[in-house]
Amino acid sequence: MNRKYFFCVILLLLSSCEKKESVKNYIYIIGDGMGPQQLGLLWSYAKYAASSPYSDKETWSEKMIKESRMTLSLTNAYHVLTTDSAASATQMASGKKTRPEIVGADYQGDSVESILEIAKSKGLKTGLVSDTRMTHATPAGFGAHEVHRKMENEIASDLIENKIDVLFSGGIRHWIPKDIKKERNHFEELKVKTFNRFKIKSKRKDNRNLLKEAEEVGYQVALSKSDLKKIKMTPVLGLFSFGSMPSGIAEERHENPNIPRLEELTKKALSLLENKNGFFLMVEAGQIDYASHNNDAGALLHEMLKFDQVVQTVYSWAKEREDTVVIITADHETGGFGMSYSSFEIPKPIPLEGNIFKGKDYQPRFQFGKMDQLDLMAKQTKTLEEIYQSWVNLKKKDQTVSYLKKIIFESTGLLLKNEELKSILKREKNNYFYEGHPTLGGKTYPQVNHLKEYYVYGEETFKNLMGHALAKYQGVTWATGTHTHTPVPLIVWGPSRIKDQFKSISHTTVWGKQMIEILKNQMSGS
Repeated sequence: MNRKYFFCVILLLLSSCEKKESVKNYIYIIGDGMGPQQLGLLWSYAKYAASSPYSDKETWSEKMIKESRMTLSLTNAYHVLTTDSAASATQMASGKKTRPEIVGADYQGDSVESILEIAKSKGLKTGLVSDTRMTHATPAGFGAHEVHRKMENEIASDLIENKIDVLFSGGIRHWIPKDIKKERNHFEELKVKTFNRFKIKSKRKDNRNLLKEAEEVGYQVALSKSDLKKIKMTPVLGLFSFGSMPSGIAEERHENPNIPRLEELTKKALSLLENKNGFFLMVEAGQIDYASHNNDAGALLHEMLKFDQVVQTVYSWAKEREDTVVIITADHETGGFGMSYSSFEIPKPIPLEGNIFKGKDYQPRFQFGKMDQLDLMAKQTKTLEEIYQSWVNLKKKDQTVSYLKKIIFESTGLLLKNEELKSILKREKNNYFYEGHPTLGGKTYPQVNHLKEYYVYGEETFKNLMGHALAKYQGVTWATGTHTHTPVPLIVWGPSRIKDQFKSISHTTVWGKQMIEILKNQMSGS
Protein backbone atom coordinates (compact mmCIF):
# COMPACT_ATOMS: atom_id res chain seq x y z
CA MET A 1 0.00 0.00 0.00
CA ASN A 2 1.24 3.50 -0.84
CA ARG A 3 2.58 5.01 2.39
CA LYS A 4 0.90 8.38 1.79
CA TYR A 5 -2.40 6.66 1.08
CA PHE A 6 -2.02 4.54 4.24
CA PHE A 7 -1.65 7.61 6.47
CA CYS A 8 -4.65 9.29 4.82
CA VAL A 9 -6.78 6.24 5.61
CA ILE A 10 -5.61 6.25 9.24
CA LEU A 11 -6.40 9.97 9.63
CA LEU A 12 -9.83 9.45 8.10
CA LEU A 13 -10.60 6.62 10.49
CA LEU A 14 -9.42 8.63 13.47
CA SER A 15 -11.48 11.67 12.48
CA SER A 16 -14.61 9.53 12.06
CA CYS A 17 -14.14 8.22 15.60
CA GLU A 18 -13.87 11.69 17.10
CA LYS A 19 -16.72 12.49 19.44
CA LYS A 20 -19.04 15.20 18.17
CA GLU A 21 -19.36 18.24 20.40
CA SER A 22 -22.10 17.65 22.95
CA VAL A 23 -25.07 19.96 23.11
CA LYS A 24 -24.92 21.72 26.45
CA ASN A 25 -27.12 24.82 26.02
CA TYR A 26 -30.91 24.57 25.73
CA ILE A 27 -32.95 27.69 24.96
CA TYR A 28 -36.76 27.80 24.72
CA ILE A 29 -38.43 30.89 23.22
CA ILE A 30 -42.16 30.74 23.92
CA GLY A 31 -44.57 33.14 22.27
CA ASP A 32 -47.52 32.82 24.62
CA GLY A 33 -50.71 32.75 22.53
CA MET A 34 -48.73 32.71 19.26
CA GLY A 35 -50.32 30.59 16.57
CA PRO A 36 -49.42 30.53 12.86
CA GLN A 37 -51.81 33.46 12.41
CA GLN A 38 -49.86 35.72 14.75
CA LEU A 39 -46.63 34.84 12.97
CA GLY A 40 -48.40 35.58 9.68
CA LEU A 41 -49.19 39.10 10.90
CA LEU A 42 -45.52 39.70 11.73
CA TRP A 43 -44.32 38.38 8.38
CA SER A 44 -46.92 40.31 6.38
CA TYR A 45 -45.96 43.51 8.16
CA ALA A 46 -42.26 42.92 7.53
CA LYS A 47 -42.80 42.33 3.80
CA TYR A 48 -45.62 44.66 2.80
CA ALA A 49 -45.89 47.61 5.19
CA ALA A 50 -44.39 50.95 4.22
CA SER A 51 -43.24 51.36 7.84
CA SER A 52 -41.55 47.93 7.99
CA PRO A 53 -38.22 48.18 9.89
CA TYR A 54 -36.83 45.15 8.01
CA SER A 55 -34.62 46.39 5.15
CA ASP A 56 -34.55 42.95 3.52
CA LYS A 57 -38.25 42.30 4.31
CA GLU A 58 -37.31 39.18 6.26
CA THR A 59 -37.85 38.76 9.99
CA TRP A 60 -35.38 37.09 12.32
CA SER A 61 -37.83 34.27 12.95
CA GLU A 62 -37.84 33.56 9.20
CA LYS A 63 -34.03 33.61 9.10
CA MET A 64 -33.91 31.09 11.92
CA ILE A 65 -36.58 28.88 10.35
CA LYS A 66 -34.40 28.54 7.23
CA GLU A 67 -31.82 26.76 9.36
CA SER A 68 -34.31 24.81 11.45
CA ARG A 69 -36.61 21.84 11.40
CA MET A 70 -40.18 23.20 11.55
CA THR A 71 -43.33 21.25 12.32
CA LEU A 72 -46.53 21.73 14.35
CA SER A 73 -47.46 20.96 17.93
CA LEU A 74 -50.82 20.09 19.45
CA THR A 75 -51.31 21.77 22.81
CA ASN A 76 -54.44 20.47 24.53
CA ALA A 77 -54.41 19.53 28.21
CA TYR A 78 -55.49 16.15 29.60
CA HIS A 79 -58.91 14.98 28.37
CA VAL A 80 -59.93 18.43 27.03
CA LEU A 81 -59.61 20.06 23.62
CA THR A 82 -57.81 23.27 24.59
CA THR A 83 -55.41 24.38 27.30
CA ASP A 84 -54.31 27.27 29.43
CA SER A 85 -50.72 28.46 29.81
CA ALA A 86 -50.07 26.69 33.12
CA ALA A 87 -51.03 23.26 31.79
CA SER A 88 -49.24 23.78 28.49
CA ALA A 89 -46.02 25.02 30.13
CA THR A 90 -46.13 22.10 32.55
CA GLN A 91 -46.63 19.64 29.67
CA MET A 92 -43.79 20.94 27.50
CA ALA A 93 -41.51 21.25 30.53
CA SER A 94 -42.15 17.74 31.87
CA GLY A 95 -43.47 15.64 28.99
CA LYS A 96 -46.42 14.69 31.24
CA LYS A 97 -50.10 15.45 30.66
CA THR A 98 -51.89 17.66 33.14
CA ARG A 99 -55.19 19.46 33.67
CA PRO A 100 -55.91 23.17 32.99
CA GLU A 101 -54.59 25.66 35.55
CA ILE A 102 -52.34 23.14 37.40
CA VAL A 103 -48.67 24.09 37.79
CA GLY A 104 -45.86 21.52 37.79
CA ALA A 105 -48.01 18.43 38.44
CA ASP A 106 -49.58 15.75 36.25
CA TYR A 107 -53.28 15.12 35.69
CA GLN A 108 -53.45 13.00 38.87
CA GLY A 109 -51.93 15.78 40.94
CA ASP A 110 -48.47 14.30 41.41
CA SER A 111 -45.50 16.66 41.19
CA VAL A 112 -43.50 16.28 37.96
CA GLU A 113 -39.87 17.15 37.31
CA SER A 114 -39.35 19.83 34.67
CA ILE A 115 -36.55 20.01 32.11
CA LEU A 116 -35.24 23.01 34.04
CA GLU A 117 -35.03 20.96 37.24
CA ILE A 118 -33.41 18.05 35.38
CA ALA A 119 -30.88 20.44 33.84
CA LYS A 120 -30.14 21.81 37.31
CA SER A 121 -29.55 18.29 38.66
CA LYS A 122 -27.10 17.65 35.79
CA GLY A 123 -24.99 20.66 36.75
CA LEU A 124 -26.34 23.14 34.19
CA LYS A 125 -27.21 26.70 35.10
CA THR A 126 -30.88 27.65 34.70
CA GLY A 127 -32.88 30.76 33.88
CA LEU A 128 -36.41 32.05 33.37
CA VAL A 129 -37.18 35.35 31.61
CA SER A 130 -40.66 36.76 30.88
CA ASP A 131 -42.32 40.06 30.01
CA THR A 132 -45.33 39.11 32.16
CA ARG A 133 -44.74 38.38 35.87
CA MET A 134 -42.09 36.09 37.30
CA THR A 135 -44.90 34.16 38.99
CA HIS A 136 -47.11 33.95 35.90
CA ALA A 137 -48.27 30.63 34.45
CA THR A 138 -45.53 29.95 31.90
CA PRO A 139 -42.46 30.53 34.12
CA ALA A 140 -44.30 28.70 36.89
CA GLY A 141 -44.76 25.61 34.72
CA PHE A 142 -40.97 25.29 34.51
CA GLY A 143 -39.99 26.18 38.06
CA ALA A 144 -42.86 25.61 40.51
CA HIS A 145 -45.36 23.02 41.77
CA GLU A 146 -48.76 24.29 42.92
CA VAL A 147 -52.40 23.20 42.69
CA HIS A 148 -53.41 26.38 40.81
CA ARG A 149 -51.71 29.04 38.71
CA LYS A 150 -53.29 31.81 40.80
CA MET A 151 -51.13 30.82 43.79
CA GLU A 152 -48.52 33.35 42.74
CA ASN A 153 -47.26 34.06 46.25
CA GLU A 154 -46.47 30.36 46.70
CA ILE A 155 -44.99 30.16 43.18
CA ALA A 156 -42.55 32.93 44.12
CA SER A 157 -41.32 30.83 47.03
CA ASP A 158 -40.96 27.77 44.79
CA LEU A 159 -38.77 29.67 42.32
CA ILE A 160 -36.35 30.72 45.04
CA GLU A 161 -36.31 27.26 46.63
CA ASN A 162 -35.49 25.78 43.21
CA LYS A 163 -32.33 27.93 43.20
CA ILE A 164 -32.87 29.05 39.60
CA ASP A 165 -29.80 31.07 38.62
CA VAL A 166 -31.50 33.84 36.61
CA LEU A 167 -35.03 35.11 37.27
CA PHE A 168 -35.97 38.20 35.19
CA SER A 169 -39.51 39.57 34.88
CA GLY A 170 -42.11 41.78 36.56
CA GLY A 171 -44.46 41.32 39.51
CA ILE A 172 -42.65 42.61 42.58
CA ARG A 173 -46.04 42.65 44.31
CA HIS A 174 -45.77 38.90 45.06
CA TRP A 175 -42.30 39.19 46.63
CA ILE A 176 -42.74 41.92 49.24
CA PRO A 177 -44.54 41.68 52.62
CA LYS A 178 -48.18 42.61 53.12
CA ASP A 179 -47.23 45.39 55.52
CA ILE A 180 -44.33 46.71 53.45
CA LYS A 181 -45.05 50.30 54.45
CA LYS A 182 -44.40 49.42 58.07
CA GLU A 183 -40.86 48.43 57.12
CA ARG A 184 -40.17 52.11 56.62
CA ASN A 185 -36.50 51.97 55.71
CA HIS A 186 -36.95 49.08 53.30
CA PHE A 187 -40.03 50.73 51.77
CA GLU A 188 -38.14 53.96 51.11
CA GLU A 189 -35.16 52.01 49.76
CA LEU A 190 -37.40 50.21 47.26
CA LYS A 191 -38.90 53.52 46.10
CA VAL A 192 -35.41 54.87 45.41
CA LYS A 193 -34.20 51.70 43.69
CA THR A 194 -37.25 51.60 41.41
CA PHE A 195 -36.98 55.34 40.63
CA ASN A 196 -40.60 55.70 41.80
CA ARG A 197 -41.69 54.08 38.52
CA PHE A 198 -44.50 52.10 40.12
CA LYS A 199 -46.33 51.68 43.41
CA ILE A 200 -44.66 49.60 46.10
CA LYS A 201 -47.65 47.56 47.21
CA SER A 202 -47.97 43.89 48.11
CA LYS A 203 -50.36 41.18 46.92
CA ARG A 204 -49.21 38.79 49.64
CA LYS A 205 -51.39 37.62 52.52
CA ASP A 206 -48.41 37.35 54.88
CA ASN A 207 -45.35 39.36 55.86
CA ARG A 208 -42.72 37.21 54.20
CA ASN A 209 -40.19 39.37 52.40
CA LEU A 210 -38.97 37.20 49.54
CA LEU A 211 -36.55 39.87 48.33
CA LYS A 212 -34.67 39.59 51.62
CA GLU A 213 -35.06 35.81 51.70
CA ALA A 214 -33.56 35.64 48.22
CA GLU A 215 -30.61 37.78 49.30
CA GLU A 216 -30.07 35.53 52.34
CA VAL A 217 -29.57 32.50 50.07
CA GLY A 218 -27.15 34.33 47.79
CA TYR A 219 -29.30 36.15 45.22
CA GLN A 220 -28.46 39.63 44.00
CA VAL A 221 -31.65 41.66 43.53
CA ALA A 222 -32.03 44.02 40.55
CA LEU A 223 -34.97 46.42 40.32
CA SER A 224 -33.92 48.60 37.38
CA LYS A 225 -31.80 48.66 34.25
CA SER A 226 -29.14 50.49 36.28
CA ASP A 227 -29.07 47.64 38.80
CA LEU A 228 -28.95 45.07 36.02
CA LYS A 229 -25.83 46.57 34.45
CA LYS A 230 -23.94 46.04 37.71
CA ILE A 231 -24.73 42.31 37.91
CA LYS A 232 -21.75 40.17 36.91
CA MET A 233 -22.65 36.73 38.28
CA THR A 234 -25.51 34.48 39.31
CA PRO A 235 -27.82 33.91 41.09
CA VAL A 236 -29.84 37.02 40.36
CA LEU A 237 -33.49 37.99 40.85
CA GLY A 238 -34.62 40.87 38.63
CA LEU A 239 -38.09 42.34 39.15
CA PHE A 240 -38.77 45.46 37.10
CA SER A 241 -42.48 46.30 37.53
CA PHE A 242 -45.39 46.11 39.97
CA GLY A 243 -47.34 43.68 37.78
CA SER A 244 -46.54 42.72 34.22
CA MET A 245 -43.73 44.41 32.30
CA PRO A 246 -44.56 47.27 29.88
CA SER A 247 -46.30 46.33 26.63
CA GLY A 248 -44.58 46.62 23.27
CA ILE A 249 -46.52 49.82 22.56
CA ALA A 250 -45.54 51.28 25.95
CA GLU A 251 -41.90 50.45 25.20
CA GLU A 252 -42.15 52.37 21.94
CA ARG A 253 -43.24 55.45 23.88
CA HIS A 254 -39.88 55.35 25.76
CA GLU A 255 -41.56 56.36 29.01
CA ASN A 256 -39.50 54.13 31.28
CA PRO A 257 -35.84 54.14 30.22
CA ASN A 258 -34.89 52.34 33.45
CA ILE A 259 -37.02 49.28 32.68
CA PRO A 260 -35.07 46.79 30.54
CA ARG A 261 -36.72 45.48 27.37
CA LEU A 262 -37.30 41.78 26.88
CA GLU A 263 -34.44 41.41 24.40
CA GLU A 264 -32.13 43.21 26.87
CA LEU A 265 -33.12 40.77 29.61
CA THR A 266 -32.51 37.90 27.20
CA LYS A 267 -29.06 39.17 26.27
CA LYS A 268 -28.12 39.65 29.94
CA ALA A 269 -29.42 36.19 30.84
CA LEU A 270 -27.30 34.60 28.09
CA SER A 271 -24.17 36.39 29.27
CA LEU A 272 -24.74 35.37 32.90
CA LEU A 273 -25.65 31.75 32.16
CA GLU A 274 -22.90 30.93 29.65
CA ASN A 275 -20.42 28.53 31.23
CA LYS A 276 -18.42 25.37 30.44
CA ASN A 277 -21.15 23.02 31.72
CA GLY A 278 -24.02 24.66 29.82
CA PHE A 279 -27.45 25.99 30.75
CA PHE A 280 -31.21 25.85 30.26
CA LEU A 281 -33.04 29.13 29.55
CA MET A 282 -36.72 29.77 28.91
CA VAL A 283 -37.70 33.19 27.50
CA GLU A 284 -41.40 34.04 27.27
CA ALA A 285 -42.87 36.74 25.04
CA GLY A 286 -46.04 36.59 27.10
CA GLN A 287 -47.93 39.68 26.01
CA ILE A 288 -48.76 38.24 22.61
CA ASP A 289 -51.36 36.41 24.66
CA TYR A 290 -52.54 39.59 26.40
CA ALA A 291 -53.10 41.41 23.11
CA SER A 292 -54.89 38.43 21.59
CA HIS A 293 -57.15 37.97 24.63
CA ASN A 294 -58.13 41.63 24.25
CA ASN A 295 -58.65 41.26 20.47
CA ASP A 296 -56.19 44.15 20.09
CA ALA A 297 -54.61 43.86 16.62
CA GLY A 298 -52.35 46.91 16.97
CA ALA A 299 -50.94 45.73 20.28
CA LEU A 300 -50.53 42.23 18.84
CA LEU A 301 -48.32 43.53 16.03
CA HIS A 302 -46.07 45.34 18.50
CA GLU A 303 -45.81 42.20 20.67
CA MET A 304 -44.82 40.13 17.64
CA LEU A 305 -42.10 42.66 16.84
CA LYS A 306 -40.89 42.35 20.44
CA PHE A 307 -40.85 38.56 20.07
CA ASP A 308 -38.80 38.84 16.90
CA GLN A 309 -36.23 41.01 18.67
CA VAL A 310 -35.79 38.18 21.19
CA VAL A 311 -35.27 35.73 18.32
CA GLN A 312 -32.64 38.09 16.87
CA THR A 313 -30.84 38.26 20.24
CA VAL A 314 -30.74 34.48 20.63
CA TYR A 315 -29.80 33.86 17.00
CA SER A 316 -26.95 36.39 17.14
CA TRP A 317 -25.59 34.66 20.25
CA ALA A 318 -26.01 31.08 18.99
CA LYS A 319 -25.46 31.24 15.22
CA GLU A 320 -21.82 30.08 15.22
CA ARG A 321 -22.30 27.45 17.92
CA GLU A 322 -22.61 23.67 17.63
CA ASP A 323 -23.37 23.18 21.32
CA THR A 324 -26.79 24.82 21.46
CA VAL A 325 -30.38 23.84 20.69
CA VAL A 326 -33.09 26.50 20.37
CA ILE A 327 -36.80 25.67 20.52
CA ILE A 328 -39.22 28.36 19.27
CA THR A 329 -42.85 27.54 19.96
CA ALA A 330 -46.07 28.58 21.69
CA ASP A 331 -48.18 27.15 24.48
CA HIS A 332 -51.39 27.71 22.51
CA GLU A 333 -53.05 30.16 20.12
CA THR A 334 -55.21 32.92 21.55
CA GLY A 335 -58.11 34.82 20.00
CA GLY A 336 -58.64 32.90 16.77
CA PHE A 337 -56.91 35.82 15.04
CA GLY A 338 -56.90 36.26 11.28
CA MET A 339 -56.74 38.75 8.43
CA SER A 340 -59.66 38.25 6.10
CA TYR A 341 -61.60 39.60 3.14
CA SER A 342 -64.90 41.38 3.71
CA SER A 343 -67.74 43.45 2.31
CA PHE A 344 -66.32 46.65 3.86
CA GLU A 345 -65.14 49.25 1.32
CA ILE A 346 -65.21 47.09 -1.81
CA PRO A 347 -62.61 48.52 -4.24
CA LYS A 348 -63.72 50.60 -7.19
CA PRO A 349 -63.16 49.32 -10.76
CA ILE A 350 -59.73 49.99 -12.25
CA PRO A 351 -58.34 49.47 -15.77
CA LEU A 352 -55.64 46.83 -16.35
CA GLU A 353 -53.14 46.79 -19.21
CA GLY A 354 -53.27 43.02 -19.77
CA ASN A 355 -54.64 41.75 -23.09
CA ILE A 356 -57.60 39.87 -21.61
CA PHE A 357 -58.79 43.08 -19.94
CA LYS A 358 -58.95 45.11 -23.16
CA GLY A 359 -61.94 47.38 -22.83
CA LYS A 360 -62.77 45.97 -19.39
CA ASP A 361 -62.15 47.05 -15.82
CA TYR A 362 -61.00 44.90 -12.95
CA GLN A 363 -63.11 44.87 -9.79
CA PRO A 364 -62.96 42.15 -7.11
CA ARG A 365 -66.25 41.28 -5.45
CA PHE A 366 -64.82 41.83 -1.95
CA GLN A 367 -62.23 43.84 -0.03
CA PHE A 368 -59.21 41.53 0.30
CA GLY A 369 -57.28 43.71 2.73
CA LYS A 370 -55.27 46.86 2.13
CA MET A 371 -51.54 47.02 2.76
CA ASP A 372 -51.85 50.33 4.61
CA GLN A 373 -53.94 48.59 7.26
CA LEU A 374 -50.66 47.09 8.50
CA ASP A 375 -49.15 50.55 8.89
CA LEU A 376 -52.30 51.69 10.70
CA MET A 377 -51.84 48.92 13.28
CA ALA A 378 -48.17 49.82 13.67
CA LYS A 379 -49.05 53.45 14.45
CA GLN A 380 -51.25 52.54 17.44
CA THR A 381 -49.94 54.47 20.48
CA LYS A 382 -51.97 52.91 23.31
CA THR A 383 -53.17 49.38 23.91
CA LEU A 384 -56.87 48.68 24.36
CA GLU A 385 -55.94 47.74 27.93
CA GLU A 386 -54.65 51.28 28.50
CA ILE A 387 -57.75 52.79 26.92
CA TYR A 388 -59.92 50.58 29.15
CA GLN A 389 -58.01 51.61 32.28
CA SER A 390 -58.38 55.31 31.45
CA TRP A 391 -62.10 54.70 30.93
CA VAL A 392 -62.75 52.90 34.24
CA ASN A 393 -60.77 55.56 36.11
CA LEU A 394 -63.20 58.25 34.92
CA LYS A 395 -66.13 59.45 36.99
CA LYS A 396 -69.43 58.05 35.67
CA LYS A 397 -70.51 61.47 34.41
CA ASP A 398 -67.39 61.67 32.25
CA GLN A 399 -67.85 58.23 30.64
CA THR A 400 -69.36 59.63 27.46
CA VAL A 401 -69.45 58.60 23.81
CA SER A 402 -67.50 61.71 22.88
CA TYR A 403 -64.69 60.87 25.33
CA LEU A 404 -64.49 57.30 24.04
CA LYS A 405 -64.40 58.54 20.44
CA LYS A 406 -61.61 60.96 21.30
CA ILE A 407 -59.32 58.52 23.13
CA ILE A 408 -59.77 55.75 20.54
CA PHE A 409 -58.98 58.18 17.73
CA GLU A 410 -55.92 59.58 19.50
CA SER A 411 -54.64 56.04 20.19
CA THR A 412 -55.44 54.26 16.93
CA GLY A 413 -56.02 56.93 14.27
CA LEU A 414 -59.51 55.55 13.66
CA LEU A 415 -62.57 57.75 14.04
CA LEU A 416 -65.40 55.41 15.01
CA LYS A 417 -69.01 56.31 14.30
CA ASN A 418 -71.35 57.10 17.18
CA GLU A 419 -73.39 53.92 16.63
CA GLU A 420 -70.19 51.85 16.78
CA LEU A 421 -69.19 53.55 20.02
CA LYS A 422 -72.64 53.04 21.52
CA SER A 423 -72.44 49.33 20.76
CA ILE A 424 -69.27 49.14 22.86
CA LEU A 425 -71.16 50.61 25.81
CA LYS A 426 -74.23 48.37 25.64
CA ARG A 427 -74.93 45.97 28.50
CA GLU A 428 -77.23 42.99 28.99
CA LYS A 429 -78.25 40.42 31.56
CA ASN A 430 -75.47 37.92 32.26
CA ASN A 431 -76.92 34.61 31.05
CA TYR A 432 -73.86 32.82 32.43
CA PHE A 433 -74.01 34.30 35.91
CA TYR A 434 -72.07 32.13 38.40
CA GLU A 435 -72.30 33.16 42.05
CA GLY A 436 -68.87 34.01 43.46
CA HIS A 437 -67.03 33.47 40.16
CA PRO A 438 -64.11 35.93 39.73
CA THR A 439 -65.24 37.06 36.25
CA LEU A 440 -68.75 35.66 35.72
CA GLY A 441 -70.13 36.80 39.07
CA GLY A 442 -71.84 39.98 37.81
CA LYS A 443 -75.59 40.12 37.14
CA THR A 444 -75.04 42.23 34.02
CA TYR A 445 -72.37 42.01 31.34
CA PRO A 446 -71.02 43.98 28.37
CA GLN A 447 -73.19 43.00 25.40
CA VAL A 448 -71.38 40.68 23.02
CA ASN A 449 -73.24 40.13 19.76
CA HIS A 450 -71.68 36.88 18.62
CA LEU A 451 -70.37 33.75 20.38
CA LYS A 452 -70.78 35.47 23.73
CA GLU A 453 -69.90 32.23 25.57
CA TYR A 454 -66.28 32.76 24.50
CA TYR A 455 -65.92 36.15 26.18
CA VAL A 456 -65.46 35.15 29.79
CA TYR A 457 -63.57 37.96 31.53
CA GLY A 458 -66.41 40.08 32.89
CA GLU A 459 -66.08 43.83 32.63
CA GLU A 460 -62.82 43.46 30.70
CA THR A 461 -64.89 42.30 27.72
CA PHE A 462 -65.14 46.05 27.08
CA LYS A 463 -61.68 45.71 25.49
CA ASN A 464 -62.91 43.00 23.12
CA LEU A 465 -65.84 45.16 22.07
CA MET A 466 -63.43 47.96 21.18
CA GLY A 467 -61.35 45.44 19.23
CA HIS A 468 -64.42 44.26 17.33
CA ALA A 469 -65.39 47.83 16.45
CA LEU A 470 -61.88 48.49 15.09
CA ALA A 471 -61.55 45.16 13.30
CA LYS A 472 -63.23 46.01 10.01
CA TYR A 473 -61.01 49.08 9.58
CA GLN A 474 -57.92 46.98 10.33
CA GLY A 475 -58.90 44.10 8.03
CA VAL A 476 -58.80 41.56 10.85
CA THR A 477 -61.12 39.05 12.46
CA TRP A 478 -61.33 37.55 15.95
CA ALA A 479 -63.09 34.31 16.85
CA THR A 480 -62.87 34.38 20.65
CA GLY A 481 -61.58 36.13 23.75
CA THR A 482 -59.96 32.91 24.96
CA HIS A 483 -57.64 30.18 23.63
CA THR A 484 -58.11 27.92 20.62
CA HIS A 485 -56.96 24.39 19.78
CA THR A 486 -55.01 25.62 16.73
CA PRO A 487 -51.73 23.69 16.36
CA VAL A 488 -48.76 25.97 17.02
CA PRO A 489 -45.36 26.14 15.30
CA LEU A 490 -42.54 24.00 16.68
CA ILE A 491 -39.20 25.28 15.36
CA VAL A 492 -36.04 23.39 16.31
CA TRP A 493 -32.67 25.02 15.59
CA GLY A 494 -29.33 23.37 16.31
CA PRO A 495 -27.02 20.59 15.11
CA SER A 496 -28.58 18.39 12.41
CA ARG A 497 -28.32 15.27 14.56
CA ILE A 498 -30.67 16.96 17.05
CA LYS A 499 -33.09 18.96 14.92
CA ASP A 500 -33.57 16.10 12.43
CA GLN A 501 -35.20 14.08 15.20
CA PHE A 502 -38.24 16.36 14.96
CA LYS A 503 -39.97 15.23 11.78
CA SER A 504 -43.69 15.00 12.47
CA ILE A 505 -46.62 16.72 14.11
CA SER A 506 -46.58 15.95 17.81
CA HIS A 507 -48.04 17.02 21.14
CA THR A 508 -46.36 19.27 23.72
CA THR A 509 -45.88 16.23 25.94
CA VAL A 510 -44.24 14.25 23.10
CA TRP A 511 -41.64 16.80 22.05
CA GLY A 512 -41.22 17.89 25.68
CA LYS A 513 -40.27 14.33 26.64
CA GLN A 514 -38.06 14.12 23.56
CA MET A 515 -36.10 17.20 24.64
CA ILE A 516 -35.66 15.79 28.14
CA GLU A 517 -34.21 12.59 26.68
CA ILE A 518 -31.88 14.59 24.41
CA LEU A 519 -30.64 16.59 27.40
CA LYS A 520 -30.07 13.45 29.49
CA ASN A 521 -28.28 11.65 26.66
CA GLN A 522 -26.07 14.61 25.84
CA MET A 523 -25.13 15.08 29.48
CA SER A 524 -24.27 11.39 29.82
CA GLY A 525 -22.16 11.55 26.65
CA SER A 526 -24.22 9.01 24.68
